[in-house]
Amino acid sequence: FVGETVETPVVSTNDRTAKLHCRDFLDRIWNFPLEATVMYTDKRTDEVLTSLFALYGITSDQVDFQRGINIIAFAYFKKGDKLGPIIQKLCEAELGWLYLDESGIIKFENRSGWLLRDTVILDITDSLVITEKTPTTQHIINVAEITAHPRTVRDEQQIWSKDTAEELPTGGDTVFFADYADPVTSVTTPTDGGANSNYLVNEAADGSGADRTGDVTFAIVNYAESSKITITNNTGTTLYLTSLNIWGTPAKITGADGEGIFYRTQDDTSVDEFEEQVVKINNDFIQDTDDASTIATLLIEDRKTMSSYVELTIPAQPYLQIGDLVTRNSQEYNIQRITTSLSADDGFIQTLTLVNRTIREYFTLDLSELDGVAVLLP
Repeated sequence: FVGETVETPVVSTNDRTAKLHCRDFLDRIWNFPLEATVMYTDKRTDEVLTSLFALYGITSDQVDFQRGINIIAFAYFKKGDKLGPIIQKLCEAELGWLYLDESGIIKFENRSGWLLRDTVILDITDSLVITEKTPTTQHIINVAEITAHPRTVRDEQQIWSKDTAEELPTGGDTVFFADYADPVTSVTTPTDGGANSNYLVNEAADGSGADRTGDVTFAIVNYAESSKITITNNTGTTLYLTSLNIWGTPAKITGADGEGIFYRTQDDTSVDEFEEQVVKINNDFIQDTDDASTIATLLIEDRKTMSSYVELTIPAQPYLQIGDLVTRNSQEYNIQRITTSLSADDGFIQTLTLVNRTIREYFTLDLSELDGVAVLLP
């Protein structure tokens, strides 16, 4: 265990005990608020995670991140957002795992990582088992509903226009904000007579007066969802901003009419046997219907039967790691959770949460065959 003590140990000389409350580094990272708004485009999960952990001060030698499968077209996190919920959503969309190992290294594995483990670390026989929970339908998944509102950055287009005149008093600055319907990755600064982003200043509010655009100074400061606009009237006469058009590159929600994605599937055999056991995922990092279908299929395939999920307690085997491949009653499982404790009756013990291991065959360039012919890249 690598971490820190949270408070002073409680020592009892009468009972000859010492109680310590410790936490690992992820506990502190989880509640870390972002100090500035950050934005990413076309980045893999591991690339976004690397950048976010770097904001906390974690260096490359403190992490071991597997290459992500999910490529996120647009990710946007606001100042004050906490890293924990962000990390959870990123891993959920990947169906991956992030954890701190006993040497203090933060690890990330994509959804294929555990499938590559082909060596059984431990055969958990009846003689090893101290207790085993009877499986219930609580852990079954036979229906998956996935909702997502992913965004993609679009070509430059008009993102805001002013529909009322703005009075520009003499001898000072006029400040207002342009609020955008979608976050933007870039804004084209409006200019006098610009082809896209432009502004116009007149002597009259209805635009009928003389063009005085050249008599003001225009300044803009851009944020992810708005721009701060400052206009300085350099004359001794009240003027009016009668037109302002702003163009930029917005990140809009994908899907038909910008409604995002909804995908639902089920395993009919499991539903007939156990009724509907639904998992609902709402995650905007899921990029399209194909990704939603893959995630839903994997979740159901791994959890559709009563034996898909096993929780048992055994004498502690300290070498066991998250993700290790083990067997129980000739069935292969990956270790999803390890809880270690000291028991007055059984001594040093571990409670293991095991999830069914389903092997799938994937098409692989340079290795697979198509119609009996090897498919090789030149």
